[in-house]
Amino acid sequence: MASKGNLLLQLIVSAKDEASSILGRIGGALADLTRAAIGFVFPDFGDSVKAAENLEIQMGKLRAGIESTGGTAGLTAEQIDEMARRLDEATLGS
Repeated sequence: MASKGNLLLQLIVSAKDEASSILGRIGGALADLTRAAIGFVFPDFGDSVKAAENLEIQMGKLRAGIESTGGTAGLTAEQIDEMARRLDEATLGS
């Protein structure tokens, strides 16, 4: 037969587990709600994040290409990026 101390300990552990489970579900629901609210207020936010990630990838590839050629063009990745931006603006790019 379990002692009163063991029963109390089991009850406390069970209550803690249940509370943790509930709080975890609430936290997940709040995260979902936050993402939905940001998506509603800033519908292009996700696209902006993806565009920034893609830009970082492309800049990394550009830097790697410059490094692999020993920089023989005499331009940095940032200079090439600036030229591309100016060209884009001059040709009515976005």
